[in-house]
Amino acid sequence: MTSTAAALSAVSTRENQFVVTGRALHSSRHEPRSPHALTMGKQVVMDASNNNATRERKRIDWLDWVRGVAAVSVMLHHFAEKLSPEYADFSRTYFDMGRAGVVAFFVASGFVIPLTYARQRTDVFFVRRVTRLYPLYLLILLITVLVQPQGSWSDPRWWLEIALNATMLQELVIPSLVGVAWTLTIEWLFYYQQIGAKLIGVLEKSWVLAYAWTGVFVLMVIAEYVTGSSLPITIPCLLAAAFLGQAFSMWYFGSLGSRAFLTSLTIVIGVLAIASASRSSVEADVWPGPLYAISFVGGLAFVLVAYLLRNKLRLPWAVWLGSLSYAVYLVHSLLTELPDLTDSAPLKWVLAVVGIVGTVLISWFLHENLEQKFITWGRKYSPRQRNYSAP
Repeated sequence: MTSTAAALSAVSTRENQFVVTGRALHSSRHEPRSPHALTMGKQVVMDASNNNATRERKRIDWLDWVRGVAAVSVMLHHFAEKLSPEYADFSRTYFDMGRAGVVAFFVASGFVIPLTYARQRTDVFFVRRVTRLYPLYLLILLITVLVQPQGSWSDPRWWLEIALNATMLQELVIPSLVGVAWTLTIEWLFYYQQIGAKLIGVLEKSWVLAYAWTGVFVLMVIAEYVTGSSLPITIPCLLAAAFLGQAFSMWYFGSLGSRAFLTSLTIVIGVLAIASASRSSVEADVWPGPLYAISFVGGLAFVLVAYLLRNKLRLPWAVWLGSLSYAVYLVHSLLTELPDLTDSAPLKWVLAVVGIVGTVLISWFLHENLEQKFITWGRKYSPRQRNYSAP
C-alpha cells in the first residue's frame, strides 16, 4: 500500500461538537446512554422549535485524541519504513501500524458524520464537506504534480490523470497521485451512501450496511482465490469499518440497543478477520492475509480501548493533533521523501526528524490559515437552514 485510512481522517474534529437539548449531554463525562438521548431520524439532536431549551456544545474528547494518535501512527509508520528495513519487514509480516491508524480514522468518521448530517440539509452537508476537504487536498495535489511529476506536460493523458485526481474519486479509475489520497475516495463513497440513505428516509438505519460491505469483502476474497487476481478489497473493508462506527455512535447515544450493537461488532470483526486471514497469496509480498486481519482488528481495538479509557486518559497533545489530523495525513506524504535524499544512515535520521517536525508545523500553519478559513467560509455561504427538522 502507498499510505496508511480513512476513514485518515478527513473529518474535522470540529464535527465532534454536537448541539443537544435537555438531558442528552450534560457534561463531557456524562455517559449518554439514555434510550432517547439521540434519535437521528427524529432530530432530537437539535430541537430548534423549543425556544426555552438550553443548548450546550460538547466535545467527545476521546475521539479527538483517537484521530491525533491515528495521524501520528500513520506518519511515523511511513517515516519508519524509510529508516529501518527491520521495521519495514515487521510491518509487512506482523502488524502494520499505519493501516491500523487508517481503520481507526474510518471508525471515527462513521461515528461523527451521520450525527453531523442528521441536523443538516443535504445541500448544506455537501457544501461544508467540499469546503472542508478539497482546498487543502488540491493544494497538496498541486505541489505533488509540480515537485514529483509522473507524466509529460505535453501529454493530454497526464492532464486527464490530474483532473481525475482532483475529483477525489480517482481510485475508482486510476491510482492516486497523492499517495495517501486513496482513502479519500472511500471516504466520499461513505458520504454518498449517507446522502442516499437520508434522501430515502433511512439514515438512522444505514448502519446495517456494515453487514452488506462485510459480505462484499467476503465475496471479493473468494473471487481473489478463484481468479488469482488482486481485487480492491480495502474498499469494502473500510466502508464496513465506517458503518460499524455509525452503529457504535448510535449505541453510545442510546438509539441502538446493546444487543444489536454487540452483534454487529462481533459479526463484522469476526467475519472480516477470518476472511482476510484466509486470503490467498495474491499479494503475499505486500499484504499477506494474516497481516491484513491483525492490522484491521488492531485499528478497531484501539478505538474500543480509547472508549474504555475515555474518562481516565487525558492526552492534550493528541487532542491538539486530532484537530490537525487531516493536514498531518496529507502533508506528511510530501515530507516522507526527505530521508531518500541521502544514503547516510545518520543523516537519514536527521532528515526524518526534520520531516516529522516539519509536518506538524506546516500542518498547524495550514490548519489555521487555510482549513479554518474555508471551514468558516463554508459555514457562512452554505445554504441557510432555519428551524430545520430532519425527515
